Amino acid sequence: MSEGHANGSAVSGDGRTTGVGGSGETEVLLSMVRQLCDSDAGIAFIYQALQQVATRYELQDASVAVNEGSLNTQIFRLGRRPLDAVSAARLREAGPGVYTEPNVVPAAMQAGLEDLCRLALSVHIAHHGSARDPLTGLPSRRVFNESLRSIAAQSSRYGWHFTVLVLSFGASGPSGASDLAPADFVVGQSGRALGRALRTGDLGTRIEGSTFAAILPNAGGDAVGALIERIFRELPSLSRSEVSFGSAGAPRESVDPVELLRLASSRLAGHRVVSQ
Repeated sequence: MSEGHANGSAVSGDGRTTGVGGSGETEVLLSMVRQLCDSDAGIAFIYQALQQVATRYELQDASVAVNEGSLNTQIFRLGRRPLDAVSAARLREAGPGVYTEPNVVPAAMQAGLEDLCRLALSVHIAHHGSARDPLTGLPSRRVFNESLRSIAAQSSRYGWHFTVLVLSFGASGPSGASDLAPADFVVGQSGRALGRALRTGDLGTRIEGSTFAAILPNAGGDAVGALIERIFRELPSLSRSEVSFGSAGAPRESVDPVELLRLASSRLAGHRVVSQ
């Protein structure tokens, strides 16, 4: 995707010079500001804003890369579509900004959207306290719950598909656990492996103990199996008999976030990874 440009000049929040949009763009940005002020904001606002811009300019695709002080560069893509590793690396290298296909969004609109998305992410982090689980580095449960509510609402409205996965690592976990704190070692190592195995656009969290959950947008059973295989590649010493999982798909089975988690958790015992 490419970043658009327009004639004229304006200064964005980080001091960059950008094009001046017309009154229509100003009205859209003011509408977004009101949305940001009148709601709990957060990540849900970012996806809503991308959808508004995509609808206005008839975009095929859009992403925004945002730098927030307490996190690395965060990339949000229209419709919560996943990004492959090459595309994600390219956007991170390009730096913060709005990237669209086709390249038709005025520069002033891009700058305003980026600034609002950065503010929304900052508000989200402030509202939810710590954004990361200190043991695993995964997003906190509160961040995960809000994201699940948001994507479930979008699935209900637009029919978007996604899968909720619940994954449990056994007590022994990967080899090499510390004798002083084996439980924390297992949880931390397993959670970090899950984080590395997730695709761009996926979101994982720790539920409790060594049980984790993940949201996999635009994904079905094949994506679940592929994720588990990536985890084993991250932790080659992990015994397959120690890992169990359950999943539930939206909108086919439900669009209620609580019910989706319940369904996935109820299937945990019945799906143990078989040695290959």
